[in-house]
Amino acid sequence: MVNYGKYIKINRYLQKKSISELCDGICTPSTLSKIENNKSNINPKIINQILERLSNINIDILESNTNRLKPVTELFMQRLMLNLDRSDLMAKIEEEQSNYLHSEYILFFYIAKLFSNFDLYHINNKDIDEEALDLISEVIEFGDFNELYFYNLLKIIRYKNTNNRLRDFKKIIDGDKHGWLSYFYCDDLFHNGNINEAYMATQKCYELACENCNINLMYGCLLLLGLCSLELSNSNESVKYFKKLENLAPFMKYDINFVINYNLGATMLEKKNIEKAKYYLEALEANKYNYSLSSFFVVHKLGYLYTELKEYEKANYYINWINEFVSKQDSKISNLLKKISDSLTIKLKDPNYLCNKKYQEDIEFIFQNSQSIFSYGFQKFYLADLEEVYLIQRRYKELYYIYRHI
Repeated sequence: MVNYGKYIKINRYLQKKSISELCDGICTPSTLSKIENNKSNINPKIINQILERLSNINIDILESNTNRLKPVTELFMQRLMLNLDRSDLMAKIEEEQSNYLHSEYILFFYIAKLFSNFDLYHINNKDIDEEALDLISEVIEFGDFNELYFYNLLKIIRYKNTNNRLRDFKKIIDGDKHGWLSYFYCDDLFHNGNINEAYMATQKCYELACENCNINLMYGCLLLLGLCSLELSNSNESVKYFKKLENLAPFMKYDINFVINYNLGATMLEKKNIEKAKYYLEALEANKYNYSLSSFFVVHKLGYLYTELKEYEKANYYINWINEFVSKQDSKISNLLKKISDSLTIKLKDPNYLCNKKYQEDIEFIFQNSQSIFSYGFQKFYLADLEEVYLIQRRYKELYYIYRHI
């Protein structure tokens, strides 16, 4: 649904019209407030009268412009987040200036003008469109997260004093959400097999993390760059990135060697590269794991590994650990943990486990519920298992749907 309320509110402020002035003879001030806050059940005729008074347009024109411009707008924002070249898109956006100014993306248009150049962090070396900046500053409070983020980021970039920039960044932005969104996008590319794209995008994300002095994001990017390098058979590059990870150790509470072994092992395990997974994960066996959620993720990977290898003693040890952990959890998480434990037990003991009805049901349950309880990454870990189950069940249409939407 098009956010016509945002459009009306921004234009009213830019035209210096009060609520009573704009709604005079059309509706009550309270009705206009509801319209600006995008409340439903407002008579479309009233909205059209407001739009005509403001901009000589109607709902149909606003919706048509917004829907038509949406693909280019979203693509520009994706490239902006990753600091990728967007000059070709900017040319299209400028051609559509009139339509952008009569769409939901009016604020986006001015943000795009500010960030039209290629390198996000050299923007302070070129002339800023001060007119666009002044206009945005008047109505930025009505912007969405993207618009608010990049407006504040521009102010930070223009500071000459690095300490001030970092302090103000922490004050204005509650965590580097866009940095992490970029990282998750890179992670998706990696897990979908687009290794070259993941590598290039992660390099940009790493630059963003360094600029914002986001140590945790730097760690994530370096780890992903190391994984990409291994997949691309570039061992020298991977060593370089893992060495940089070690250099971050003084700033982090993590055991870097543990982090590297766990992440490499879990990644190889997800890809069913069992021998490589064992090489990394067996280094974690010497640790003692208390009954905590963070320990569970490590124990789960070890249990999964030794189930795949049919090393019964070790597999049973970790499955029993999970069972003990289940008893200490509330019903929501314990149900999922029990399914995980049961699926590993069946896989360990039943040579024909793929045809086991309970195993099939457990895997489907794990896949459907693990994202909401644990994470998207945990859900994707079970994608290959679900694929095996659905192929056995000949549920090709559902499998196709999952691959389209995950």
